[in-house]
Amino acid sequence: MAKRTRRDLSNPRIKKIIKAQTGNDGNPAHQFPTRDAAPPRWRLFLSFALVLILMASGAFVYLNWADFREFLNLSGSASRNSSTGQTRSHPSDSDGAARPAENDGAITSQDSATVPVPRTVARRIQVEVLNGCGVDGLAEQITNYLREKNIDVVSRGNYTHFDVPLTTVLDRVDNRERSLQIINVLGLPEKQLQLQKDSNLQLDATIVLGADYKKLIPFK
Repeated sequence: MAKRTRRDLSNPRIKKIIKAQTGNDGNPAHQFPTRDAAPPRWRLFLSFALVLILMASGAFVYLNWADFREFLNLSGSASRNSSTGQTRSHPSDSDGAARPAENDGAITSQDSATVPVPRTVARRIQVEVLNGCGVDGLAEQITNYLREKNIDVVSRGNYTHFDVPLTTVLDRVDNRERSLQIINVLGLPEKQLQLQKDSNLQLDATIVLGADYKKLIPFK
């Protein structure tokens, strides 16, 4: 086994040799200065702050994504409308005066055909005819006459008794205008028109034929 030789550091010559080998600071000359194991605190704080900012920005965009999307859509629509408005602007002459747009074949209000408006057809007058004097076939004769005058007879029959002296028109819906038309068709005076409303009958008037039936227009 080789023996280790212990250097005598008290010898000035040996000290000089060792100092030349290790350098002035006592470290070996071939070694590089070492860095600190932990980075400075300000770098850690800056990195942490950047991470927090990125996280907060991402959360804000996520929570308000609908507003961002609407803003982007509005911006895109505005740019498209602006470009469309520029392309659709009327051309101008060399002197700057605007020229009328050329006819592109679009249908104008003058060229379009007039659409006929359907007319409201008035409902025909609806009545019932009752025999109040007992003459056979009288209600049928008046029914035929009224239908010729465009009055709809929905029913006919006998009155509660046959002792009615004057033919009477009973207004069932309080529509005097329609009742007067019936009076005029039969040739009766207005005093023989009476108001007796009855919504259950679902007709305009009831004609009760009396003993004066021969004075009616169809019998003259």
